[in-house]
Amino acid sequence: MKTMTNRYDSQDAIVTERLKKLERISVPVFFAIPLCLWLAGGKTLALWTLFIWPIFCATYLIAFHRFHRGYSMPQLRKLALLSNRHVFYQMSWLILILLLGFFIVLLIQNAS
Repeated sequence: MKTMTNRYDSQDAIVTERLKKLERISVPVFFAIPLCLWLAGGKTLALWTLFIWPIFCATYLIAFHRFHRGYSMPQLRKLALLSNRHVFYQMSWLILILLLGFFIVLLIQNAS
């Protein structure tokens, strides 16, 4: 029984490490997107950030959910989703919701 627990503990540690690595990579890339676009093409190209960020955030959320499914217990999965360890996970949801609201307001304004 003890070897089974150790196996799951090492599996959970691997999943936690993958989620940390995903977070460490995603945050700098997220902020580098508008900077690179601005440096490459000025303000007009930097406006594409509004279209690239939701795609990036959705990709991050999909990858996060694929990695977090590897936890051995449902309690660990729930903790990963609701804890403050993965701030970019929460920020991605916030950005998707805010940009969706922004696009809906633009559509309503242009329709009338």
